[in-house]
Amino acid sequence: MEDGRTAMVAAAVARWSEQLMDVAGRNALLHYRDLKVGTLDLAGADPVARGAVASGRSVPLARLFRDPQAHADAVKRARAIRNKARELLEERGIETCYLALGSATWTNPKGGAVPAAPVLLRSAVLRAHGAAEEDFDLTVTADAEVNPVLVHVLGTEYDVRFDAEQLADLEPAEAFERIAKEAAGRVRGFAVSPREVLGTFSYAKLPMVTDLAAAAQALAAHDVVAAIAGDPLAQGAVRMPATPSDPDGIAPSAEFLVLDADSSQHAAIDAVLAGQHAVIKGPPGTGKSQTIANLVTSLVSRGKRVLFVAEKRAAITAVTDRLHRRGLGQLVMDVHDGTSARRRIAAELKNAYESAARTALPDLAALHQTLVDRRGRLAQHVIALHEPREPWGVSVFEAQSMLLSLPPFPVRLRGPALMGVTEVTARQVREALREYASLGGLAPAASPWHESTVHNGELAQEAWLAAGRLSNASRALEPVFAALESVGLARPQRLVELRSARALVDGVSATLLRFDPAVYDEPLADLVAACADPAWRRSNGVHIGWWKARRLRRRAAALGRAEMDRDELFRGLGAAQAQRERWPSTPTLPAEWDAVRRVHDRVETDVTTLDGCLPTVDLTTLAWPDLTAYAARLAADDRALRRQPQRLQLAAQLSDAGVQELVDALRTEDVNPVDAFDAVWYASIVEHVGFADARIGGFDAAAQERIVSEYRDADASHLDSSASRVLRAVAENVVTVRERHRDQDRLVEHQASLKRRHLPMRQLFATAPDVLTALKPCWAMSPLVVSQLLPADGQYFDVVIFDEASQVTPADAVPAILRGRQIVVAGDEHQLPPTAFFSAAPDGDGAVGVTADGSIDLSLTSGYESILDVLTALLPAYTLRWHYRSRDDRLIGFSNEWIYGRSLVTFPGTSSAGRLTHVLVDGVSADDESTPSEVDRVVSLVLEHAAARPRESLGVIAMGITHAERIDRALRQALAGRPGLHGFFAENAAEPFFVKNLERVQGDERDAIILSVGYGKTPDGRLLYRFGPLLTAGGERRLNVAVTRARGRMTVVSSFSASEMDPDRSTARGVTLLREYLRYAASNSVTDAATGDQAPLTPFERDVADRLTAAGVPVVPRYGLSGQHIEFAVAHPDHPSRMIFAVETDGPAYRAAGTVRDRDRLRPGQLQRLGWRVHRIWSVDWFTDPEAEVARAVAAYRRALADPVPVEPVPARVEPHDVDGPEPVTDVEPEESAEPLPVVVAQPPEPSAEPAEPTAEPTQPTTEPTQPTTEPTAPTAGRPRTARPPVPAGLPIAGYRHADLVALIRWIESDTLLRTEDEVLEEVMRELGFTRKGPRIREAITRALAAARALR
Repeated sequence: MEDGRTAMVAAAVARWSEQLMDVAGRNALLHYRDLKVGTLDLAGADPVARGAVASGRSVPLARLFRDPQAHADAVKRARAIRNKARELLEERGIETCYLALGSATWTNPKGGAVPAAPVLLRSAVLRAHGAAEEDFDLTVTADAEVNPVLVHVLGTEYDVRFDAEQLADLEPAEAFERIAKEAAGRVRGFAVSPREVLGTFSYAKLPMVTDLAAAAQALAAHDVVAAIAGDPLAQGAVRMPATPSDPDGIAPSAEFLVLDADSSQHAAIDAVLAGQHAVIKGPPGTGKSQTIANLVTSLVSRGKRVLFVAEKRAAITAVTDRLHRRGLGQLVMDVHDGTSARRRIAAELKNAYESAARTALPDLAALHQTLVDRRGRLAQHVIALHEPREPWGVSVFEAQSMLLSLPPFPVRLRGPALMGVTEVTARQVREALREYASLGGLAPAASPWHESTVHNGELAQEAWLAAGRLSNASRALEPVFAALESVGLARPQRLVELRSARALVDGVSATLLRFDPAVYDEPLADLVAACADPAWRRSNGVHIGWWKARRLRRRAAALGRAEMDRDELFRGLGAAQAQRERWPSTPTLPAEWDAVRRVHDRVETDVTTLDGCLPTVDLTTLAWPDLTAYAARLAADDRALRRQPQRLQLAAQLSDAGVQELVDALRTEDVNPVDAFDAVWYASIVEHVGFADARIGGFDAAAQERIVSEYRDADASHLDSSASRVLRAVAENVVTVRERHRDQDRLVEHQASLKRRHLPMRQLFATAPDVLTALKPCWAMSPLVVSQLLPADGQYFDVVIFDEASQVTPADAVPAILRGRQIVVAGDEHQLPPTAFFSAAPDGDGAVGVTADGSIDLSLTSGYESILDVLTALLPAYTLRWHYRSRDDRLIGFSNEWIYGRSLVTFPGTSSAGRLTHVLVDGVSADDESTPSEVDRVVSLVLEHAAARPRESLGVIAMGITHAERIDRALRQALAGRPGLHGFFAENAAEPFFVKNLERVQGDERDAIILSVGYGKTPDGRLLYRFGPLLTAGGERRLNVAVTRARGRMTVVSSFSASEMDPDRSTARGVTLLREYLRYAASNSVTDAATGDQAPLTPFERDVADRLTAAGVPVVPRYGLSGQHIEFAVAHPDHPSRMIFAVETDGPAYRAAGTVRDRDRLRPGQLQRLGWRVHRIWSVDWFTDPEAEVARAVAAYRRALADPVPVEPVPARVEPHDVDGPEPVTDVEPEESAEPLPVVVAQPPEPSAEPAEPTAEPTQPTTEPTQPTTEPTAPTAGRPRTARPPVPAGLPIAGYRHADLVALIRWIESDTLLRTEDEVLEEVMRELGFTRKGPRIREAITRALAAARALR
């Protein structure tokens, strides 16, 4: 290992050790002192009663202290001890209430305080009499233990060693004598004096320091530890991401979730299962404990060993309770508060052996097949509806939704034309149509140029110039006209006539070039006939003699200016004949004809230019006025001409895109062309997909509802059956490990059978870790217990999971990290930081710094409050998003908005009355810490709640400690005169009433919470802004915890309002949020509805809302505070504040749900649990037949009116315990509420006007009625065996064929129960009648067993 890494880890260990040391000298196990109220000396107690206590019986303090004054003092002290012990158990997971026997003192060689160490400790329990706590029962356990700090100090500093186990079994006086004897001569001044003192004792971090000192090499080898210490290679290694998996693609046989898991929980679980170190961030009520429980079952089913670590007892219980309710409590060895109960541990190990032997293989093939099929169909529906279709890039839902806002248009694109209009092409078509329409391409031609074919600007300019010249054509042609008239020709009236005259004159010119001018005076008809061939003559009926013809040809030849053959003469003379016939007189050429021709040629050039771009207009036929006027119009409309090339380009683009039919149709319709195109395009896509994809074309709402229902049933059954599969997987691993580690197996089995004298757990774990972690694959403990229980010489666990990691310091966490290969931390950085009860102050600010040698310091060993902060900087994080706790989203709405950035998926409740209330009281505070009138009002509210709603659990949170104590004291005094209410305040309730300060409520939740600010105004009306913990860094985290504890209702009590708080008086974020929360609570006290998203409705939403409202279902769109609102909510017509009906669709919100389980079971189930009747609109049928879908929704609405879904009941609160037993009663609450299951229950009664005090005893609670509450659901009797093979008993082993033994073994194991090889051997011997395991018998049966198992 690199020296640099080792040095980094060593430096980190030194810092952690320093942070763990008790520099304040608070070690009561070494330096005991009597406290003002925190200890109770039994020296003055009644001797008989003390003897009863010593024997383990419960004795009231009134018997111990008969004097009234002494009794009152003892009750006061007992309450303080009980409160402190309860706090340490809940917050740190350690038992600290002990009866200390004996006091050892000796001379301190270092000077200073003389040690006064208790010698023996006996765990003690104090139970109050009634809610008024007028007396307490004291109970101590029969077992004692020697003070571990005394043992450590005597052993390490004085080399005085003795067997603490043996001493604990002695009578106290004998134990004192034995210890004094061992210390005599080695410890100067050592003496033991008898004392009996009740108090809280703990110095639990010493084993952690010892761990860090002894495990230097193991710490350096651990990647996570090295990464925290600053090693860059280790930091890179622990950040390796996992490949995400699709929960909808996981085979049910490979999924070992036993509780529901939404997609955000699934993502975290999958990452961990892929081997990734991970941070799981769990905001309040998002199912963090549920996720951890699923992680545990998923990991142990894969043969992984899990160490579950949490400081607070509540965090452990939140997970183990969930596992117990699923029949999987036996998987966990819960040693959160230590291993003093060795008998219990031995009994649990024995039960684990027995459970593994009777866990049969469940047959779930048909269920899994159904689940996969239905899940696949539902997933395919979402894909078919919402996945973009190629080549268009548009989903069916998007296309159908768009059609709702578009006017219908009769054109359709089909075949290659439709396939050619891709997503890109469609955008281009829209742009082209928009521009083409703006250029007038779709309107009747408004300009002559609109008919032109000018494709570029150069041609356009030429045409414009030509038009300009032609507008003066008649004037320009006057020389031409004059020349024609000068030779007797008529003035042409249009260009075609001019061309004819020009051609005539040009013909004469050509004739005169070839013939003498006298040619026009000759008998041209005879000359032509003479020169013609016989065929011409016959066809024209001309007869001429040979000699005459010859003479005439000679005459014609003489007219020519050059020698010509007969054909040339024929053609030339024929032309001259035609010219003479058209000419009014003898043909002659005008003067300057060449110049005149050039004038005409220029006009012809312009006409040719225009003819080339105006194919629909014949300019030659226009009279000169019309031609010049037309040309003038062309010349004047240059703007249209300049735009024409773009028009033509756009028209070509649209034609090439395959939408020519649409363009042609648009010229006859007065519609928005882009809307028309979209209507055609989307409708064509929908039409095509409807025929091509049976998932859309063959969709049927009734069939889809059936698939959803069958999926829900199959998925719920799968979840219920997972416990049996988990137990089977664990049992198979138990058998494998027992076979592999037979020595360990024998040791553990022996320890499990003992009644007493068990090995210390640390020693047993070091000797048999494999078998212990197979029998109990999950071990739950606090960070303080890890170092006490587990050896530090190896990674005994595959995965270490921390819960409430925001409250675990890095130094506390490292010993637990050392014990595992993969690390998972769960918590919320926006909740409470670690308590500093046992810790030295942290140093540094957490910034990356520079070491002494100038290198960058990447260590994360200082400046971070918790292991959550440290590992968040190192590891991938997964945030849980779905909030389940609150029965109304306004209870979490403030934190979601101000703390979590609206990232939580919350669910609105159905009733808005009384969910969030601000009670403003008059009064002043004399000491700035507590307002008397507020104390009185809180007590009044508590008593009112206990009388009116005894089945709802309740907690009171005070901002400060003093205020909490005053409320508690005032309440106890008030209860002294209200005995009928004492049952509500019983400590043995499943969720007992509490009064706690702000620092102690993380992990607690109740049906109702009263949050009392306490701080108030001075007598002169000034608010001093002394808000205690809210002024400190992280004050907003404390407030966040306080305002998220309520499941059903939150009452905020204060003596000032938000408007009375000056925002400029304090910049502390905690104070800012207090002001905002008071404003929020006051505003929500009068708010009857919650509508979050105010963005415009989509066309689909608007269509649904309009149609349902018109049908008599008055919907409220987007109901709720978070982005995941209810799409359409409907109130009861007679009770507008009570919502009863939720309409959701399979639109974008449905698709956005991460998994089929999210969208089709968990979300509807959670809404139903909150009292909603949920109806699903299937968009395919809505678009196809909206009237039928409206009718279906109306029918569902009427059913909701006739038979509303009852709201979840508030469970009865008291869970009876054995009141005579010695076990302490602790206030244990889970962090999260019930899993997101579709619980259907009754509405709790609202308080009456004059609540009566309850007289009946509360009954057993049922906090999660849909979860199993029985023991394991796995088959324990095994499947029925097949028919026994005809293998007789009583033969010698040689008398049995190998095949017979194989058949017998296969019959034995056909019940699917798990057996070790030895167990199979014994059962075969019983079947065959053998009583001794001879070598030949063992060899034959073992060989047959291998063959039988090979055939599985």
